[in-house]
Amino acid sequence: MSRLHWDACKPEYLAAYPVTQDVLPIIEQYGKTAIDDKGPVFSIGLFPHREGIFDVWATVNAIGRIRRHSVTLIRDVTAFMHVYVKEYPIRRLQAFVNPYHDAGIKFAEFYGFEKEGLLRAYGDNGEDLLLFSRIFDDGDS
Repeated sequence: MSRLHWDACKPEYLAAYPVTQDVLPIIEQYGKTAIDDKGPVFSIGLFPHREGIFDVWATVNAIGRIRRHSVTLIRDVTAFMHVYVKEYPIRRLQAFVNPYHDAGIKFAEFYGFEKEGLLRAYGDNGEDLLLFSRIFDDGDS
């Protein structure tokens, strides 16, 4: 089995999700991509919404290979969350999840996010999205 290493997120890692020039510096600063010997597997990052509030995003780059790295990904994403919460003044992380994407819902819930509600016609293409959040008090991570 190939091992994962992490790199700063780059536009070529998100080919299925075109990145505009205005958000590229944010993605490179707050994003990370897990890479195995065949290429990108999973990307995750933050997007500053306003002071203390960040959107968290994640993309699966290689659905066929993500399962073989699941334990490492769970451990590393947990570690990143701790680092991000300590490094940035985060009081709230929020995630927008397709209501029909069971794996995305499970991912958010696994990391302690709570469902807040359905945002009708909120997505880029007018799709509905579920809003999840995780609140951090001083000392939480």
